[in-house]
Amino acid sequence: MHKNKSVMLIARGLIFGVIFSVMFTVSACSRTGVIEADEGQQTVVAQEDSAGVSTTDGTDSPDAQETIYVEIAGAVRYPGVYEMSPGDRVFEAIEAAGGFSSNAYTDDINQAQVLNDADKITVLTNKQAALEKAASDGESSGESSEDDGLIDINTADAESLTALPGIGDSKAAAIVSYREEHGPFQSSDQLMDVSGIGESTYANLKDYIKV
Repeated sequence: MHKNKSVMLIARGLIFGVIFSVMFTVSACSRTGVIEADEGQQTVVAQEDSAGVSTTDGTDSPDAQETIYVEIAGAVRYPGVYEMSPGDRVFEAIEAAGGFSSNAYTDDINQAQVLNDADKITVLTNKQAALEKAASDGESSGESSEDDGLIDINTADAESLTALPGIGDSKAAAIVSYREEHGPFQSSDQLMDVSGIGESTYANLKDYIKV
């Protein structure tokens, strides 16, 4: 009887051991599956995040690295070719060139205009602008048949004559008075017959006049 009890105890112990072993194995497998599933999910999420990352520094865009070159000429402090960015405006290019010179004529410059590659911005001086205006006025009134930009001293009024180098209001009035008294000039150097106009004054303006 004692022997039978011992056998039964041993059998029960074996059964409990098998059951415990099976339960431990199942539990371990379950935990491993959860870990693997979590790792797989993390891998998928990481891949999705990587695929969803977008470049925000603009390096993939050609415009981000694009530059344009414009020439600033005429009445600015430092004429030359300047590297600008797309979307920059004329006033920014003028600033890059040191700004307008003191004798710059700025009325014809649209400083808000957007720059394009290979643009050339020419700033006239006040004298150049006045000469162009005088030539344009002469053409529109039929006083000049040639587009040479020269002032006809036989037809120009006093205001137009003041655009000439060295000619102020008094000398312009003297030229008009001489013309009215003596008739049209026969040659440009006859201008030196006008009171107040000598050789040095004539030398400075002779390239801007005609008869």
